[in-house]
Amino acid sequence: MGRFQIPGPELARLTHNALAFMPARSAVKVCRVHQNIGSLSIMATDIYSLGYDSASVETENDTAQIDLCRADLVELDKIARARKKDAVEIDIRHQDGLSILDDNGAWMPMRDASEQRNPVDLWDRCYDLLTRETPTRLVLIDPKMMAAFGKIKAAGETIADLSISDGDEQISVKIGSTFVGAIMPVDRYTAAQSEEIGAEGLWPSI
Repeated sequence: MGRFQIPGPELARLTHNALAFMPARSAVKVCRVHQNIGSLSIMATDIYSLGYDSASVETENDTAQIDLCRADLVELDKIARARKKDAVEIDIRHQDGLSILDDNGAWMPMRDASEQRNPVDLWDRCYDLLTRETPTRLVLIDPKMMAAFGKIKAAGETIADLSISDGDEQISVKIGSTFVGAIMPVDRYTAAQSEEIGAEGLWPSI
């Protein structure tokens, strides 16, 4: 059992980022909520992409982890966004569910939904992907620049074919038989000096 408090904006960041990888149409019906000593993380995937984010929390309890269905994640997101200046108190019971202390002092339960997880070892596979050795060729881009390519209309499948020659050169993009484009990478040195990003926001140079 792990009971802790987390600032509303911090929890809202985790839930928002998880929902970005768990659209309503997703084949995966659950996300993974993991409370470790000193941290809370949420991981989500739609099979084709994967997202993981964490926040620091003050707890000395043992590890607890559960699966939440999308409807509960959406509800958790609403609660977190409503607590803009307050903390959210959460009680996670390992593989049993979690409860959230509401404004009236009552515990709102959310049950574990791991029976909906398919395949059963999904999270083991995801953690394996995230912990593999970082590739030697690093390319830094602004994710917002990728959004425009998701709006491209093309005959048939809108699959993007990327050509990356070097971390300092443009990334060429081809979608369908007629569309071509490019994304310019961000200078790694400049990003590492930024107060908003800093070196901790980048993969270490190899």
